[in-house]
Amino acid sequence: MVEANFKRYDSSDLIDLNVKSYLDVQFLLNGMYSNISNDQGWYGGSDRVDQLTRVNASVYESNFNNWIYETDITGPSGYEMIHASGIEVDDVFTAWGSGSLAPSIDYKSGRVLFQSDPGSTALVSAAFSYKTVLVSSPESEASKVIFSAFKDNSVANLGSAPSGTMNQLPMVVVDPQNRDLTGRQLGGGSVVTQQIIFHIVGNTRSEVNKMVDILSTKSFRKVIQGVDFNDTPKTFDRYGGKLISYQNYTSLQSNNAYKWEKIYIDDIVVKQGPSENLGIYTARVDWDVIFHMPAGG
Repeated sequence: MVEANFKRYDSSDLIDLNVKSYLDVQFLLNGMYSNISNDQGWYGGSDRVDQLTRVNASVYESNFNNWIYETDITGPSGYEMIHASGIEVDDVFTAWGSGSLAPSIDYKSGRVLFQSDPGSTALVSAAFSYKTVLVSSPESEASKVIFSAFKDNSVANLGSAPSGTMNQLPMVVVDPQNRDLTGRQLGGGSVVTQQIIFHIVGNTRSEVNKMVDILSTKSFRKVIQGVDFNDTPKTFDRYGGKLISYQNYTSLQSNNAYKWEKIYIDDIVVKQGPSENLGIYTARVDWDVIFHMPAGG
C-alpha cells in the first residue's frame, strides 16, 4: 500500500492512492513476487542473493528493493511469501528492534539499519519476499529515468541495486487524466468520470503481457471500495519500517471508519499491446472510472 507525506488528500490524491494500492494487491495475488532465502545463488553460483552489502557501519543494503510488508496475501502452498522478521549476522538471528544491534528495515529501499556496528567482516543476510512490479507515478524518479531522454540510466544494473539505485523494471506508471463532472442535487457533490492511463514497461514481452492481462481482463468491471487515507493510521516510521499501527489495504477497505467512495471501473481499453523499443517492452491500458465526489472535493 502506498502512502503520501501529508494527511490532507483531496479526491485526486485519493483516486491515485487507491488505484496504486489496488494494483499492489492484484499483482501480488497474481504471483508477481519473488522469495529470497539462504539456499539461493546467482545463476547457481556461490554468491548468496540473501546477503546484504555493507554501505557503512549502520546501513546494509539488499540487491532487491520493495520488500513485501503487506499482509493481504500469503501466497499459495509451497510459494508462501516470506515476511522478513529480522536479520542474521554471522548466522545468528536478531529480530527487528532487539538486542544491541536493534536492526530496522526500510522496506521500499531494501535496506537494514543497525544501531551499532555489526563489524566490517560480519556476514549479514535476510530471508524475505519482494515485489517484482513497481507501481509508480509520472513524478517519481524511477519513471523519469525510464521515460526521459535527459536521464542517464547506464549505471543501473537491473539484476542488482547499487547504493541509491532502484530496481525499476517491470513497472506500471499510474497516470490520471482530466475529469468530466456531472453535478448532483444542490449540495450533493458531483459524479466524476475520469480516465486513468497505465504505462507498462518491462524487460520481456511475457511479463508485459501478464501485466496487461491483470489490468484489463482481470480488472474489468471491478468495483474498488475506496479508502480515505486522511483518516488511516500511518504505515511507516521515519526509517521506512512498518509501524505497529499498520493495517493492510484489504482491512482498511472493510473498516467503516476508513471507507471513502466506491470507484467503479466502467470501461477498459488496451490502447497499445506490448511493443519493443530500445530493448524494453512497453504497453498502454486505459481505464474509465466513475466515483462520487462529495461537495467540497
